[in-house]
Amino acid sequence: MDIEKQKEQIKKYFETHSHAEIMKGMYGKSVERMKSFDASLWKDAIANQVDIGDEDLYYADEDEPDKKYLPLFDSWSSLVDPKIPWQEVEESMFPTVFVIIEDNGKRVVFSIIIGQGSISSICSIDNFKEWMEGCENKYTFDESKFITVDELEKAFKETIEEYEAMFRD
Repeated sequence: MDIEKQKEQIKKYFETHSHAEIMKGMYGKSVERMKSFDASLWKDAIANQVDIGDEDLYYADEDEPDKKYLPLFDSWSSLVDPKIPWQEVEESMFPTVFVIIEDNGKRVVFSIIIGQGSISSICSIDNFKEWMEGCENKYTFDESKFITVDELEKAFKETIEEYEAMFRD
């Protein structure tokens, strides 16, 4: 491995690409995925108190009724994270964060577990608490920290606009 040659290639890349091109190269695909955010699908999932995980849906047959919820996971991006009231599981086998999402007085928990990759799930508050207690995880569940679907949609739209502005500069 020729370190000096690699340094030169990196230097050339930054000399021949604008800041906007670099930003779009780094974040463009994430922003495009975020555009598939579907508030009505989130509202449906909350109304039906679904209990699903992305891993299950990725491998489910196309005729599986819950397969329709896969876009909830596919549109998610860490780019929107600063606008989300995440809560952390203090002690668990793998780092875990969760957010409570509300619509019409009903709530679900969206969680992300990081291991050799990450998995996400959506479940009722009761199922989340039962799961955490069954794993003997230590966490504080602050029900006053939540985001409505409308606020979530706004966070996605604002994040998309912010990044697309960087792509133009």
